[in-house]
Amino acid sequence: MKKNFTKVLPIASLVFCSLNVFAAGGFTPLAYDTKSLSMGGVGIATSFGAQSALENPALMAFEDENELSLGVNYIEQPRSIGIGSNFTWWIGDNRISGLYDFNFNGDNKYKLSFSSNYKVVDNLHIGLALSNSELNARFTDPLELSYLYDLTLKRRRVILPVAYKIEDFACSISLIQEKQSWYGTIDDGGYNYSSIDYGYGLGLAYKLRNIGLTFGLNYKSAIHHTLTNNTGVGELNSAAEMGAGVEWMFLENNSIAVDYKRVYSSKIYKDYTDSFFVEDRYKDQNVFSIGYAYKNEKWSGRVGYSHISDIFTQSGIWMVGLTPYALKEYYTAGGSYNINKSFSLDMAFMYAKGNQTLVFPIGDAGFVYDINSKRKELSLSVNYSF
Repeated sequence: MKKNFTKVLPIASLVFCSLNVFAAGGFTPLAYDTKSLSMGGVGIATSFGAQSALENPALMAFEDENELSLGVNYIEQPRSIGIGSNFTWWIGDNRISGLYDFNFNGDNKYKLSFSSNYKVVDNLHIGLALSNSELNARFTDPLELSYLYDLTLKRRRVILPVAYKIEDFACSISLIQEKQSWYGTIDDGGYNYSSIDYGYGLGLAYKLRNIGLTFGLNYKSAIHHTLTNNTGVGELNSAAEMGAGVEWMFLENNSIAVDYKRVYSSKIYKDYTDSFFVEDRYKDQNVFSIGYAYKNEKWSGRVGYSHISDIFTQSGIWMVGLTPYALKEYYTAGGSYNINKSFSLDMAFMYAKGNQTLVFPIGDAGFVYDINSKRKELSLSVNYSF
């Protein structure tokens, strides 16, 4: 009986902690569109045509042509928690070392996006953007214990932006509709939750054309989803974001962009009654992104880098390896090819990986385990200008 307990408790702990992290922590993608992803996630001050509707819609007002863009992302996100030679499990003075290997893996997924920019009059633009995100996590146990789960979180955003410019200044306001679906099985039980709620976005952009600088600001409000089921009662929120960016165009065909974004992750959960969903386990995140682009009439190339700070406070640090977006370092590359005056193609590739050793105390018991993780993403989009 005691032997089974020492096996089940780590699994149970990992499973329940994975649920709240998976459902909230870092579900916001690095970028919503192909061009931004290829430059490390920048896009607050960098114009990407119709795809700017997904990042900072104020930049749409500087475009001369109408455009439609359709994109698809292939996400490879295997996650593994290896409890092997460095594994130590203790209860009081009893210490056990084992070669356990619990796997926490996510299925490869596709993510679709659509964006449009339409010039109503010279200074007024409207758009429509759609972004889908999906995460899947499956916890398997080679010891063949019964405590397993398969969990999926889907998020769909529809954005309706309006952008207006006066000479070199532009502003935008957006209505955001978001649907979250969270479902899956845990051992013999199940979860099924869905909610549609609304938020808004604000954007500003200003160009200093004589020196090639563009400045941008944007804000996306939190979206509050009320959750009531057997896990507790409270708000499961999409975090608010505020960011600033600058782009410098130099030597005609070259540009460098830098963005800083603050993600208010500390407010993911509010008034939640389940002890695993507590506010003090999360803290606001800082996202720093930098990208370089070279562009000529036929093609363009881009590279980028992004660093994302921890989402967890000290009280929640042991959960950091369980969230699919907890990686800190992201490296990206990509480019565009103009087929003709109307059609163009974009491509982006992102790679990130990391490892660390974490300690999980449970009163006078606990365990230490090693985590190795990586994530890859490939994005393609086709654009039509008219």
